[in-house]
Amino acid sequence: MSILSFIIPTLNEESNIYKLLESIRLNMGSKHTYEIIVIDNGSTDNTVLIAEKYAEVYIVPNRTIGYLRNFGVNKSKSKILVFLDGDVYLTSKWIENLPNTINLLNNNHLIITGSRCGISEQPCFIERVWFKPLLNEKANYINSGHLIVTRYLFDIIGGFSENLVTDEDYDFSKRAQELGASLLNDPRLEVVHEGYPKNISSFVKREIWHGKDDFRSIKHIITSKVSILTIMFLLLHSMIILSFFFNICFLNIIYLTIILTFICFLSALVKYKKPISVVLFNTMIYYFFFAVRSIALIIFINHKIKKILVR
Repeated sequence: MSILSFIIPTLNEESNIYKLLESIRLNMGSKHTYEIIVIDNGSTDNTVLIAEKYAEVYIVPNRTIGYLRNFGVNKSKSKILVFLDGDVYLTSKWIENLPNTINLLNNNHLIITGSRCGISEQPCFIERVWFKPLLNEKANYINSGHLIVTRYLFDIIGGFSENLVTDEDYDFSKRAQELGASLLNDPRLEVVHEGYPKNISSFVKREIWHGKDDFRSIKHIITSKVSILTIMFLLLHSMIILSFFFNICFLNIIYLTIILTFICFLSALVKYKKPISVVLFNTMIYYFFFAVRSIALIIFINHKIKKILVR
């Protein structure tokens, strides 16, 4: 029996999947037994053709990411499950620390581990300033782009939610903690993420997608700092726009703008702390971040209204 099952959902990863699968083959070599299971969500490029040379491939179109991961687990055989996104790859440091990880999970089934994905070898400014400072930050969940868990714990948790479009990893980690499991973000398990956004346009698209499930329930909203701050951001922006239309005192507009800027600055300061140049730059990025999450909120509200009207 294989000691590891690599579970990899894909969608149009032609430019990345070869590098990932080669990194598994080269790093794992003949030292460890393993299996690779790719679950493709209906790619229209050559993802499947490339993956078939390395892995068992299942084509499961038009499903959520949680469904794809669970499907892969059902097809796997190993006691330890390694979830990877199709646009990451393993480094030599990952395989060097694999024996420690295997021993850890064999001795304690109630641990989810993995690491934040590193930035590419030739990073753009968004990767350097927005993502790189977060690599060693204490995590309140393990990102499913690189998540390692025993089958025992996975089954107890009940797998990933198949209803969520995104945030399935946060939900998975939270349910694990409620059952007494621990989360271990281990930077020694180094992987690189090639799919980080390279420009503002791709950053915006990414955050709209990630924001789809931010407002799925009242409970989630009141426990999510991002959701609360997004609502505040949208309300302040709405007040500023209304102030212009109704010729409300210019000082009020200035005050509202200062509060809006302070929210972005404080968010950057709490998240990045230092240096101040990084904080100031990410104050601007946070403006785009909250603006995009506000769009996701508007889309959510519009969807809810349509459902009510249909009734």
